[in-house]
Amino acid sequence: MSNRVALITGCSSGIGRDIARAMFKYKYEPIVVYASARNLKSIEFLKAEGMNIVQLDVNDQQSIKDAIKTIVDKEGKLDILVNNAGMNYYGPAIELKHEETKKIMDTNFIGLVDTTIEACKYMVPRKTGLIINIGSVVGLISTPFTGAYCASKAAVHAWSDSLRMELDPFNIKVSIVMPGAIKSEIANNAQDTLQKTLAQTLYEPIKKFIIMRSVASQQNALPSEAFADYVVKRCLSTRPPKKLLYGPLSSIFGLIQFLPTILIDFILKKKFGLLYFRNYLNGNSKYIKSN
Repeated sequence: MSNRVALITGCSSGIGRDIARAMFKYKYEPIVVYASARNLKSIEFLKAEGMNIVQLDVNDQQSIKDAIKTIVDKEGKLDILVNNAGMNYYGPAIELKHEETKKIMDTNFIGLVDTTIEACKYMVPRKTGLIINIGSVVGLISTPFTGAYCASKAAVHAWSDSLRMELDPFNIKVSIVMPGAIKSEIANNAQDTLQKTLAQTLYEPIKKFIIMRSVASQQNALPSEAFADYVVKRCLSTRPPKKLLYGPLSSIFGLIQFLPTILIDFILKKKFGLLYFRNYLNGNSKYIKSN
C-alpha cells in the first residue's frame, strides 16, 4: 500500500507549520506531506527540511484547484486534508469594517469550504480520506472584541458536523480540532488594524481591555509544536476523534458552554471591562453624544 498523501493549508507559521512538521516526522507510518501557503516564499524553509510545498490561497478558487490537481497528478491521490489557514481582526463588532469582517469569513470559513469541496472530488471516488478542520474554543463560546473570528469558527464547527455525517457513507472521516491558547502569529498580525480601530472608538474608556483581548490568547499559551504533535498523533490514529479540544482554556471552555447564558455573559463582561464600561456610561449620559 502506498504512503498516505497529506495537504496542509496555512503553513507559513504557527499551527500549520508545525502540523506539517509533525506529519512529516510521524513515526507510525510515512506520510507524503504537501505544505502550502498563499506566498510560496514563506514556506521555502519547509522545502529545505524535505517537504513538498505548493502555492495555495484559500481565497482564490483557481489557486485551490491548481494546488490539489498538482498533488493528485504527481501522487495519484489525496488522503488527508488539514484546513488550517486562518486570520483575525480584533475590535468591537460594530466598529469592524465590512471588508474586515468579510475577509475573516472568506478566509476562515468559505476558503475552508472551497478547499474541502475540491479535495472531496478526489477522495469520494476512492471512498477513503481524512479531513481535519481547525476550529477554536471560541467557536463554542464567543468572547468580546473578536466576534467575527468567533462566528467564523462557529461556522466551521457547524459545517463540519454536517460534513462528517454526509461523508460517512464514503468512509471519509472528519475531525474538528478546537485549540485553546496556542502560540501563533495571528494576534501579532492583527495589531496594526486594531490600533487603527482604537484610534477612534466608542469604547475609549476600556481600550486597555480590548488590547488585552488581542494578546490574551498568547498568555500561558501552549507551544504550537506540542499542540501539533498531539493533534497529529490523535487524528492519524485508526479511529480519528470527531471532536478534539486541546490546549490551555480548552477544557474550561468545553465545560462552561453548558452554563446558563446569563452567567457566561457576566463572566466575560467582567473579564473584558464591559461591566465597568456600563457603569461608566450610566454616570456619563453625554458620552455617546460627544462621540
